[in-house]
Amino acid sequence: MMEKVLGVIIEYNPFHNGHLYHLEKAKELTGCRYVVGVMSGNYVQRGEPAIINKWARTEIALNNGVDLVIELPTVYATQSAEGFAKGAVNILANTGIVTHLVFGSEKGDINSLKAAAQKLLDFEEKGMIKEILKKGISYSEGLKELLKDEEILKGSNNILAVEYLKEILRKKLPITVDTIKRFNNNYNDENLPQNETAIASATALRPLIKNNNPAIKKYIPESSYQILIDTLSKRQIPASLDQMSEFFFQLLLRDGTEGLKKMARIEIGLENRIFQKAIDSPSITELIQSVRSKRFAKSRISRIILHFILNLNEELLLESNENPGRYLRILGCSTQGLNLLKSLKNNCNVPFSLNYSKLLKEFNKEKIEKRQLLLEDSATNIYTKFFFKNFTLGLEYTENAIIFKK
Repeated sequence: MMEKVLGVIIEYNPFHNGHLYHLEKAKELTGCRYVVGVMSGNYVQRGEPAIINKWARTEIALNNGVDLVIELPTVYATQSAEGFAKGAVNILANTGIVTHLVFGSEKGDINSLKAAAQKLLDFEEKGMIKEILKKGISYSEGLKELLKDEEILKGSNNILAVEYLKEILRKKLPITVDTIKRFNNNYNDENLPQNETAIASATALRPLIKNNNPAIKKYIPESSYQILIDTLSKRQIPASLDQMSEFFFQLLLRDGTEGLKKMARIEIGLENRIFQKAIDSPSITELIQSVRSKRFAKSRISRIILHFILNLNEELLLESNENPGRYLRILGCSTQGLNLLKSLKNNCNVPFSLNYSKLLKEFNKEKIEKRQLLLEDSATNIYTKFFFKNFTLGLEYTENAIIFKK
């Protein structure tokens, strides 16, 4: 395919007017006709279950201008910015057809973000990042200390942007990058804008969805609202980590601190803090509040708890990060996206399929890809058990990819 193809890295948790603005502006900036979205599945980067399932969010994405939706596997989708970016960027690169990547950022200046990414790569090569993390501070705090620039790494989207650029620069990937400046709110702004025409953050919108507040309609496109409402009225309840509290505490009592020690990215000593605080915590939210500190960010603790629930251990995470993006699970495509599927056959660098069973058969049991896919199956079963109104085992095998005809 000789045409330019735009790549976007998305969660749509939930999809709102800001996401629609990003898609339209990105196509305008790049002149791309086609859009490929790499989307987190049933769990997202903040360490929580997505508020609605990945098939409903795929339908929303296709309904709003994305032509091909590829799943970001749980092993990457639930990591901190570095691992999340590695998985997403390499999936886009391995399609062999994506020519452009446009992401949102608080900074809104691609040259400043590129300069920060290059500096961090230089520090990485000198071993300085590992050294500073030995102090026991968080990854983002360590980056800020190295760069000595509070502004560039102040926002969550800036941090992700720098990590996307680091991976592209590190591997010299042939992808043209640009950024769109976020406005009106930050990624985790909990307040709704007073101006009804303004853009609200996903963080501010999720409580409206959980409380069935009709005000949500002001901040998301009409078609997206309808899919959201239909999903929550017919198929599932709004998902949250707190609804998994009893299950988590039962697992914790069974496996203890030794079980926690095996989890991805847990620092020595943190397992004891989590276990001790869990004794008096009635919910995961309250546990996170009691454990969090300047050293241990809320999102970091949330990811550890989610990894424990899903049995995503450090061994699988580290091996996955060594060679990321080794398969493409297609969740859906538009009519126009069918052209992209044809192009994948000639250009894709890794196995791909719209069918989970067929993709699973591509790899023998020793392969990391097989283990990632099996994790996807168990993670979806857990999601379905807690949040679907009618639990169905094995949805990965039975749920069809969505072909959206506009």
